[in-house]
Amino acid sequence: MQKPVEPADLIFTNGNLITIEPDRPLAQAIAIRSGLILAVGSNDEVLIHQAPSTQVIDLQGKTLMPGFIDGHTHILTFHDRMSKSLAEAQEAAISHGFTMVSEMWANIDVVNGFLQAEKDGEIRLRVNIFPSYNDGILDGQRNRIMLNTWFPGHTPILDPQRMVRIPGIKIFVDGDNASSARGCWALSDPYEPGAPVLVNGVCGSNTGDLYWTQDELNQAVSQAQTTGYRVAFHAMGDGAIELAINAIEFALDGQPNDTIRHQIEHNSLLRDDLLQKYVDLDIPASVRGHVDMCDPNLGVKAWGAERHQWYANRYAMAIINDHSYVETDFGWHESPDVRYSQRTLDPIMALYGLVTHQYTGEGGFVCNPADWVAVHQISVEKALQMLTISPAYAVSMENHTGSLKAGKFADLVLLSGDPLTVQPVELKDLRVGMTIIGGKLEYCAPGYEMYCPGLQLPVDLPTSGNLALGRSVNASRSEGGNPPEWAVDGNESTAWSAGDFPPQWIEIDLGAPADISAIRLLVTQYPEGATKHRVLAWGSGSQPVEVTFFSQVTTSGQWLVYTPAQLLEGIRFIRVETPVSPSWVGWVEIEVLGTR
Repeated sequence: MQKPVEPADLIFTNGNLITIEPDRPLAQAIAIRSGLILAVGSNDEVLIHQAPSTQVIDLQGKTLMPGFIDGHTHILTFHDRMSKSLAEAQEAAISHGFTMVSEMWANIDVVNGFLQAEKDGEIRLRVNIFPSYNDGILDGQRNRIMLNTWFPGHTPILDPQRMVRIPGIKIFVDGDNASSARGCWALSDPYEPGAPVLVNGVCGSNTGDLYWTQDELNQAVSQAQTTGYRVAFHAMGDGAIELAINAIEFALDGQPNDTIRHQIEHNSLLRDDLLQKYVDLDIPASVRGHVDMCDPNLGVKAWGAERHQWYANRYAMAIINDHSYVETDFGWHESPDVRYSQRTLDPIMALYGLVTHQYTGEGGFVCNPADWVAVHQISVEKALQMLTISPAYAVSMENHTGSLKAGKFADLVLLSGDPLTVQPVELKDLRVGMTIIGGKLEYCAPGYEMYCPGLQLPVDLPTSGNLALGRSVNASRSEGGNPPEWAVDGNESTAWSAGDFPPQWIEIDLGAPADISAIRLLVTQYPEGATKHRVLAWGSGSQPVEVTFFSQVTTSGQWLVYTPAQLLEGIRFIRVETPVSPSWVGWVEIEVLGTR
């Protein structure tokens, strides 16, 4: 006996789906049931899950892909620094298309706050917290500060069903050059004589600030690993990176890293000879979306010209490392007066930066990369992985989110264009139209309501006048008692019928050019079944252009609604073609909403 087909709650059809799945990188439709992806494939493959209660949304070629994941951020933990509530900070992240984030700092009070917010149902996106073992700030004697932390008094929270998880801990290995309290990057060889960080007293020594000895760090990482925690290392300078790599190698003791997944954050000044270590030890690593400076010689005074070019080695590492992922590091500032640019939170700008290595500065000024940066070319496909499946892998969630595959969470984002086909310099112009987390609509941008579940144009609330009412109409053929004029008479008790099976068409002359805001089709059909309808529109003297294509199971009394993202301007003629239907072709009403 054939297994019954599971009915879907929601189906998106006629889309450009970027799945991030190597076996089927592109698809056309997706079905969702109980917050999970039920099926991904062609329209025909997915629409078998349509039931009478299923909502079917025509994407009209729009791009749908897995939700973005920020592998390293502070937007939720430090929401108060932006004068935002936790709810407002979540909204900011979700409106940029993030469906999961990793918060890379937390003391025990912060952790307990998140757990309480989860209990109270206040967490809307998936959150992974890395409690800090030590702080990034040094004490007055330039020693590390140990925090009142979640670890080691608790075991990790790894349940993928939880909205708040605690998969690892954060260890600061060196400073970040932000202030004298935070120390500076730890280098393996001294800074250049007269380096600004030395002159200004930021560094504790001429090689920077290393917060641990190798033996101390080895023991701390081994302790964390024994209790089931992965470690995320803050490591900026090459000396700190080397210390972290050595500690990972010590703790693993010959075992692979694909289970525990120790990882290194920032990887800012990465020495050439350390690159292969990320591959050999299978170390996930975070990478900024761009080299955030317009002056290509900005660090030469501190590190010298040769070492300064190591600043781009993060991209070389990302290319060869399967598990490199994007960080925004958004919110990591000590002053509430710091000006926050939403662009630094935007994963679209990270995508643009990874692919082009360009940086958009104040006022939209574009900084072109130096040759030593541009040489490390990252493809759009690789960059998209770094924004989806790779950060999911870093927190052991790759089997639950990060790609479009049956059984995974329905964490989705709708984009205004296709990142795989637009010119690289145009990637920055893409926008998020919709964010869905666990099958639930969490954000819908203005103008995208027609694609957002539950927000389609109500069929009984036209946006403007019905321009088709009483207009001249022709059809491929008509049954004698059901002329085509009955499809535009405003009477739902009469209908045009072709009196025959497909293919058939009906065409309306609006009498003059008009701006169209919606087209609505009221179905007459027996029996119920799968149909396909093509809607074309054009102006006087121009050629017909397909504006939408309906492909779904339909039945009498059902409205099919098309609402363009922008007005269709200068339209005089509307034609509806039906190539597939189990019934004689006909329409009760065709409404064309708009203004002249």
